[in-house]
Amino acid sequence: MENKNRIKTNSPSQKAIVDFGVELRRMLLKYGVIEVKSNANNKQSCNLSA
Repeated sequence: MENKNRIKTNSPSQKAIVDFGVELRRMLLKYGVIEVKSNANNKQSCNLSA
């Protein structure tokens, strides 16, 4: 999570990498590959896939 915030403050081209990371995490959450952390985005994803 702290990785995402650090990348966000870098160049605009890295924002695309962050967005891709978010999509990838959402996809992984759908298949239960990674744990759900106490984070608003993940809570939403969890509710949508439940």
